[in-house]
Amino acid sequence: MSNKGLTTAEALERAKQGKNVLTQGKKKSLFSVIAEQFASPLLLLLVAASVISIMTGEIVDGIIIIVVVLANVIIGTVQELSAEKSVEALRRINASTAVVIRDGVETEIPAADLVVGDYVILEAGRVVPADLALEQTSSLKVNESALTGESVAVEKDCNEKSDEKTPLGDRKDKVFMSTLVEYGRGEGVVEKIGDHTEIGKISGMLHQIEKQETPLQKNLDSISKVLGIAGVVLCIVMFACQIFIYRTPVIETLMISIAFAVAVIPEGLATVVTLVLTAGIQEMSKRNAIVKQIHAVETLGAVNVICSDKTGTLTQNRMTVVKWYLAGEALEPEELPTDSKVFARLLEGFLACNDAKYSEETGEEIGDPTETAFIKYAKDKELGYYDIMRDITRFDEIPFDSDRKMMTTLDRVERNGEIKNISYTKGAIDSVIVRCDRILDEDGIREITNEDVVRATQSADLMSSDALRVLALAYREGDTVPQEKDMIFVGLGAMIDPPKEGGHRQGTGYRHGYFPEHFRRGDRRDGSRRV
Repeated sequence: MSNKGLTTAEALERAKQGKNVLTQGKKKSLFSVIAEQFASPLLLLLVAASVISIMTGEIVDGIIIIVVVLANVIIGTVQELSAEKSVEALRRINASTAVVIRDGVETEIPAADLVVGDYVILEAGRVVPADLALEQTSSLKVNESALTGESVAVEKDCNEKSDEKTPLGDRKDKVFMSTLVEYGRGEGVVEKIGDHTEIGKISGMLHQIEKQETPLQKNLDSISKVLGIAGVVLCIVMFACQIFIYRTPVIETLMISIAFAVAVIPEGLATVVTLVLTAGIQEMSKRNAIVKQIHAVETLGAVNVICSDKTGTLTQNRMTVVKWYLAGEALEPEELPTDSKVFARLLEGFLACNDAKYSEETGEEIGDPTETAFIKYAKDKELGYYDIMRDITRFDEIPFDSDRKMMTTLDRVERNGEIKNISYTKGAIDSVIVRCDRILDEDGIREITNEDVVRATQSADLMSSDALRVLALAYREGDTVPQEKDMIFVGLGAMIDPPKEGGHRQGTGYRHGYFPEHFRRGDRRDGSRRV
């Protein structure tokens, strides 16, 4: 396979094997939806009560019971059909596209039109449209939470070969349908589409799951059985007492017994339950949750234990810059001097040495949360993000590497009519600062001293102990190729992943109280130091 991809003719021929879509469960007909509403023993008991009432001459009572039954059926049917339409609308909205090479030309097509053998180009912000075997990667990180449940983006490397026996989370040379590219770029060949993908296998298993009753349905069924048996027993007892003790005529006794049995059945129970559950569904919809079956909304009330991941679940997975270190001082954002030359260089460096992007269409940052944090900070603080980036053009780079713990970009920067080549390097402080022989402060550039190194390192440790993620920045000028030596140290940026709104803030972590005690100390549970 060359990177020219398939020809249009080859793609059309392979498309006969099927489309790149997941098979949906069999759609219910209106009749089956209505029939399911009558599956409740309580409703069946009410239907029986209405029939008996009408047969015994209590026509008004019978009609009232029928109205109650129909109201329940109508509410349940309307709710389920409405939810089904909402889910279908979401599917149409979320229909993704893919960038492929066909006939040697890069083009964007609907993901559903992909075929096995297509050559696909991936970049930050795109959903992986099928299962791909990677042929090229550049700092590629993919969020595979939809498939594996792991919320932290996985680094991909086309050179680390795997096979079918390798666990999904360890297949570095593969990317899978419905996962999200958070960082970097990649190119690969489509291996599997539709139901044959890993997410397709999971979807197929979900369709095979037998329908189970909710705890509320089980309780209502149990109550219905008890009421049914109690009604029959009371009817027999009443009939026997009237015949043998009071010598009442048989027909009159039968009417009294049946009426007594019908009275035992709580006609309003089904309506009250339906109305309460409907109110719950409406409340869930306000929180952007779609409930397909009316009884399912009660299931959450029966949950005793919730096991949850922290990043992206309890927290926003949206890093926020909360502290800076420059010119020998650790400062809160509100403490920064407005005319600081060091901060101007620090912010420019973190924006230039950055693979994240800002989408004007969505108004959101796209990419790794650590990198989007600096873009968000510059925009929220109105620090001229567009003005800074307009004057910066990247023309070379050294991608991030887990061994070096750094990344470097070589940029052409135009400032005050002067054009310079500047290499910006960001990464872990222990990797960056040892490559610096000078430091930038408000008076200019000077030789870095051991005291400078100790002070910066201690500040980084203190920030880390408050559960902050810390990045160091350095630069050098005049290069034609990016280099990571003899650099000028600028400072540090520290971020935190804040909890989602409404979350429980336990513990005494960073000054906002986000994290419990073992996070605040900066130690893992096994005692090792947090990096």
